[in-house]
Amino acid sequence: MLVPASGTYSLKFTDNSNNFVGLLKIGETNSYTFDSGPPDGIIDFEADFVNIFPQIIQIQAATFEIETVSSSGLSGTWSNGSFVSQAVFDLIDADPNGVVRVQGLASDDILTGQGNNSNIFTGLGGNDVLNGDAGNDTAAYLSNQSVFSLALGKDSISITDRNGSEGTDTLVNIENLAFADKTLDLNAFSSLTQLNDTQFKALAEMYVAYFNRAPDAEGLFYWADKLAEGQTLDQIAEKFFDQDETRAIYTDPSNTDAFVKAVYANVLGRTPDADGSAFWTGKLDSNEVTKGAFVLKIIQGAKNGGGAADVAYLSDKTDLGIYFSAIKGMSDGADGKQVMATFGDQATSNKTGAKTAIDGHYADATTSGGGEFLFNLVGIVDNPFADVV
Repeated sequence: MLVPASGTYSLKFTDNSNNFVGLLKIGETNSYTFDSGPPDGIIDFEADFVNIFPQIIQIQAATFEIETVSSSGLSGTWSNGSFVSQAVFDLIDADPNGVVRVQGLASDDILTGQGNNSNIFTGLGGNDVLNGDAGNDTAAYLSNQSVFSLALGKDSISITDRNGSEGTDTLVNIENLAFADKTLDLNAFSSLTQLNDTQFKALAEMYVAYFNRAPDAEGLFYWADKLAEGQTLDQIAEKFFDQDETRAIYTDPSNTDAFVKAVYANVLGRTPDADGSAFWTGKLDSNEVTKGAFVLKIIQGAKNGGGAADVAYLSDKTDLGIYFSAIKGMSDGADGKQVMATFGDQATSNKTGAKTAIDGHYADATTSGGGEFLFNLVGIVDNPFADVV
């Protein structure tokens, strides 16, 4: 809580030459107007300090509110009940639970929290920098999630309102996003930036092969985070097998022969040869290889001694999955299935057509006034179509 619900406290301003001391009465509106322009100043609530440059100050019960007639942006640091500012700002509010709400102006703002406060930043318009420092901090937005694009990099996170009303914000030490209709926990993706290109591709390869669709960005990134946290591909493969989507694809895994054929079709786009079918059926029936790990075993076999056509098909399929999710940032499952249907099997594979389908879905996803939430990676995995015009 920034100020008590009742009481009278000292209010002091200094502008390097003049001092003003007044009484702040909580529960009433106290207005102080400076005719000579923004002064340097200090508001002292016991141990809470705020350095300010506003022209009009208002303080109300359980709310510390600063309003300004200037159109300049907000820049400063919120720390344990204080805000240190280098420019004018619009609103600071602390509720009785210690949650600090800071709202910027329509211009470019820099909002920074310090200590363990739970800050909620609303940058409004302009291209803002929101830095929560320690604590569990939230960047809040007035529009629905579907109009935003989120870009996650090794050293930065940015979010763009594609309609333009809330600009592009740089997020630092922000744990949550709150949109008008949904929330997103960024902690679920906090470790994946530790992966290198090879590690990320290996996961995407398995994801595409397992579900025979382009991965949804949020799902792929969730599992990438688990990989970065120490889970192995084998462990993740077992968890993939225990999914409703997997059960819908492989409806009767107890039928080993049918299961082997289905996995070959999804992973390599062909039917198994007789020797391969017999070999893997024996491994599965003897429990030497689990059904959860089988997809990964087929991938490893194709890449280590498999035919060139298998290797090329698997590589193309992985490229399309990465382009759809990590590069374009899309998560629509139906679109992901349509992309792989366009790509086809080994005999009819159409990589160019599948990429064109992805680009079409991306155009739909970024349509003005609507579209879908996009979540892409920057500098973590290479764009497999970077050289394609």
